[in-house]
Formats: sequence, structure tokens, C-alpha cells
Amino acid sequence: MADRFPIAVSQALEGLGTVIEYLEFWRRRHMKNKKNWGETKERFLGWWKHSNVDRPLMKIVAKRKTPLEDLEETWEAKTPEDKHLEVERKAINLRNYCRTHDFLAESFPTLDINIGAGSMAAYLGAEPEFSWNTVWFHECIDDWGKRGLLKYDPDNIWWKKHLEAIRRGQELSKGDFLVTIPDIIENVDILSAMRGAQNLCFDIMDEPELIKSYISQIDELYFRYYDAFYDIVKGEDGGSSYTVFSIWAPGRIGKIQCDYSAMISPDQFREFIVPSLRKQCQKLDFTLYHLDGPDAIRHLDALMEIDGIDALQWTAGAG
Repeated sequence: MADRFPIAVSQALEGLGTVIEYLEFWRRRHMKNKKNWGETKERFLGWWKHSNVDRPLMKIVAKRKTPLEDLEETWEAKTPEDKHLEVERKAINLRNYCRTHDFLAESFPTLDINIGAGSMAAYLGAEPEFSWNTVWFHECIDDWGKRGLLKYDPDNIWWKKHLEAIRRGQELSKGDFLVTIPDIIENVDILSAMRGAQNLCFDIMDEPELIKSYISQIDELYFRYYDAFYDIVKGEDGGSSYTVFSIWAPGRIGKIQCDYSAMISPDQFREFIVPSLRKQCQKLDFTLYHLDGPDAIRHLDALMEIDGIDALQWTAGAG
């Protein structure tokens, strides 16, 4: 009997290892509020590889006749800032939504925690103004000569608040939903928020090399912020989701853009923006370019010359 005991223990441990591996496999393929999560991830991967041929990706969310579980008690945000950054309330509202809705096809539940679109401007010194529907940024650069280099500030109040909010959201998710990478935004769009769109138009004409240097600084800083968020929200398979357009990918994903492109020529776009986008694409695994409105269509040819852009999303604009 004693001779057989080590063998029995060994077999038990082997069996335990198999169970743990299966549980890990099951957890990666399932989400409490998304029945076909494994299949959904496979379809997204096929979409990125341009190999889905039977149908397009679809986001379908259906309201249930009765909730799956009792709803949690929630409350209304007291201030516009709370509406955007009160993580506990946002998580409760999302869990209640999941209990009353079914996520079909390639839809999936996400917790989006944003300080507006372009929060990097706040990390670099622009004061955000919260409203009930959006967030605006106050210009903070009157004179480039006085500004100096753009630097990462770990003690910036809005960076610390945003990082803590994302971290808290991930703690509350418990595998029930994904916490997305927030809408940091990049290149000239950040400079426009900090300097003002009209002022930047003159700067591009009067001091092109100076503006290029600041775009390069934005390029470097972007990944100081992106990497910190990604490290918090990434799945065990390295997968991540970006806050807009309901996209997921098995790696470092980003929605990239230049809404300011509506104000510049195709030549200027190639000179100022394309090099920045190329650098960004090199560091991301999967990218979707957000082409904003009819005035941005003139840059489509330049965008198609960037090999690192995997997908294109077009917002048609009013009318």
C-alpha cells in the first residue's frame, strides 16, 4: 500500500492539473454576460485577418422580457464629473443592463470610463470641463516658446484619477464584462485641444518644424499612457477592447484618428500626420482608423498607403 501511495498522489496531481487547465480554458472562452464569447473572439480574429466570408460582424443587443437576476439599487450622478468617473455607479448600471439584455452575435458588455475624447490633453495640462453629455478641454498653450517640452507627469491630477478609475473598474468587473482602453487620442488632435484649432492652423503654416516636433512628443507620450491602461485591462490571452465602436482584438488594440484632418490639405496630412500614424501602427497589434465626416474623405488615399491600418471606420457626418 505504501509503495502505491506516491503513484496515487502523482495521478491525483495530474488529474488536478487537467481540471485546472480545463477551467482556465473555459474561463477564457466564457463571460458571465456573454454566452458565445469564445466564438465571438474567433469571429473578431477572422475579421482582422479578412477571412470571415459567411457574414459580417454584427452588434445585436436584445432586451429581455424579465431580468435574469434581481437588479441592484443604483443612484443618479450628482455632478457631470460623477457621470463620467463615478466607477461604482457605472458598474452597477452596467450589471443591471446585462441582467435586462441579451448580447447576441458579436456584441459584448463593456465598461467605458472616459474623461472625454482626448484625455491625453488633460494629462498634459488642459483643464477638462465636464458637462452632462461630453467633456471639453480648455486651451492651455498661449505661447509655444513658454511651453517647453511636453513631459509625462505621474502626479497630474487627471492622470491619477483616470488611472485609478480604470483600475477600480477592472476590480469590479470580476469577469462579468470588459473594461475598455479609454479614448486617449493622438497627434494633432491633442495639440488642437491644448492650443486651439484656429491657432494651430496658423502654427502649421508659420512654424511647421516646431509643430512636427510637438507631434513627435505626443507620439512618444501616447504609449506611456496607453501601456499603463493596457496592462490593467488586458485579458489573460493579451486581448483588449477599445472604448469606441465595440471592437475587440487578441492583443494591443487601438482606434486611431485625426479629426483635425478636416482642416488641412492632403499634402499637409501626408507631411504632418501620416508619419505619426505609421509610428503608432508599428506599436499596436490591431488598428482601426476613425475617418470623421465628409471633409476627411480627401485623405483616404493617404490612409490606404499606411500598411499598419487594419480597418477603416467612416462617420458620415450630419445629413
